Amino acid sequence: MTIPTLTTTCLTLRPFTERDVEPLHRILTQDAILRHFPRPDPLDLARVERLVAGQHRHWEEHGLGKWLIECVVTDPDLRGIKQILLATRDAHEIYRRYGVFEGLPAPEKWLIRRQVQGTRPATPGGSDATRKDDPSR
Repeated sequence: MTIPTLTTTCLTLRPFTERDVEPLHRILTQDAILRHFPRPDPLDLARVERLVAGQHRHWEEHGLGKWLIECVVTDPDLRGIKQILLATRDAHEIYRRYGVFEGLPAPEKWLIRRQVQGTRPATPGGSDATRKDDPSR
């Protein structure tokens, strides 16, 4: 499994590489940075190497799934949501272990609607749902 790179106009989030160990070590030895950490002890180079390797290992073992579920379970803004539907290719047991997800009670009753990119959703009778003079178009 490859860690994805996320890019916006202002930021690129990418996985650490071996080339990042030395610059990250320099950052993690600065007092101005460390004062924001729970333990302000500077990290030695070997520990930074282990940190980078550990992140790669964690991704290989868990992907984003574990982090996602921890957010869903602990985020106070999500506590009022009564149902969350989760789709996974092969991690059903990982999510069940958290005790917050279970199999669908009646999967034969569920349907999914997929819209092909670049097409408009169908409407009853096949007519165009918006008027030509609609200013929102």
